[in-house]
Amino acid sequence: MTASLEECYRTLQHDADAAAFDEQRGSAWNRPILNRICDYSAIILNPLNMRVRALSLITVTAERIVLKASGLQNVSIVFAPVELLAAEVYIKRIAAHKHLPFPQVIKSDLSYNTLPAAYVIASYLPGGTLADITDETLQRVGARQYGRALRALHGNVAPGFGAPNPTGQWKNHPWPTVLREWLTVRGTIDLLADTVGPHMGKRFWDTWLKQAIFAPVTPVVIHGDVDPKYAHVSVSSHIQLDGIDCSGLIVGGDGMFDVAASMRSGYHQEFRAGFNEGYTATTPLTPAEVARIKQYLLIFRVMDALADDSIDRESLATSIKHATTAIHT
Repeated sequence: MTASLEECYRTLQHDADAAAFDEQRGSAWNRPILNRICDYSAIILNPLNMRVRALSLITVTAERIVLKASGLQNVSIVFAPVELLAAEVYIKRIAAHKHLPFPQVIKSDLSYNTLPAAYVIASYLPGGTLADITDETLQRVGARQYGRALRALHGNVAPGFGAPNPTGQWKNHPWPTVLREWLTVRGTIDLLADTVGPHMGKRFWDTWLKQAIFAPVTPVVIHGDVDPKYAHVSVSSHIQLDGIDCSGLIVGGDGMFDVAASMRSGYHQEFRAGFNEGYTATTPLTPAEVARIKQYLLIFRVMDALADDSIDRESLATSIKHATTAIHT
């Protein structure tokens, strides 16, 4: 190991230690990885023979660590819970086959054979993201490209609803069951019960999930977590979508789930408008698709309301009661 590379590893470990002790970023999941980030990186990178000259810690969250390694090429090393990485690897490989703007998977190990952690090596996405763009025109144009890319992604039929497990197998669960599991994992079902009462919460979810409009849905490949922060772009005289990163826990489902996510009220108006323009550029939405979008938007509004610490419980309870009555099963 050269002196310069040794310095890279020392700097990397210093940054990892700082993240591990940060209450906002360190977690029970990521600290064991951060504590040995240099050892793990060396084990992963040595077989690539890419003559590493720089290593940097890009992202540290409670359930995600991203490194950038620069050498003969720039790559990202992503550590995350194996269930999420299984979904990401699946969507990236489908996208690569269809030449869609997603990072290319170089290597993945979801078996824990190499390390006591699952990881993926992928091509590195340069530049910033749509979330960083302040120019409204550029944001709208970039969002159009995002919408077009996901429309193309949704053109691929998925083997089932949900996501593959680390061995590539899919559960044979219906769409409402997968949605309930997703809501449960996110803690949304329990949080609503704590906020408006268990009886009202259960009645709302049971009524919402039994809607007949979900029955004819055919599973297609979806992103599962549409967000401008995952759309990496380059800006010069124009804006170019370089790639779409990450994924949600659901990568086989209703394409309208992604479309509804793009319309969340927390996103900039130009992003929402641009995404819709790109998504519908060649084919308009059908009345049935619009109806399902409205139902997914209802769930996203509930989630956003529950995330608001200043929410008035009585007002939310009243809204949930009215929404339950208005749902057609």
